[in-house]
Amino acid sequence: MRVLFVAEDENIYLQIKELLTQVDIEWAATFDDAVRTLKLGRHDVALVDCQLSNRKGLELLQEIRALDFSGATIALGGQNSVGVDALKAGADD
Repeated sequence: MRVLFVAEDENIYLQIKELLTQVDIEWAATFDDAVRTLKLGRHDVALVDCQLSNRKGLELLQEIRALDFSGATIALGGQNSVGVDALKAGADD
């Protein structure tokens, strides 16, 4: 399984990577990096931090939906209301 983790904080990426030792996980630090990487079609899952500063994670979820990404999209972080908004924007969980 190949996972793209989208978050600005590399320390969080390194913690997730350490926890998911059986998963090939790649990091994208920005909205644009994430879109460019997902267009390559190499990932089965996108983990998206909803707290991106340059463009909101919810915007990225909508962009992922527009890309017809065939994998699962999981939103991380945020408040309860952000969770509901994330599902509406295209997150699977």
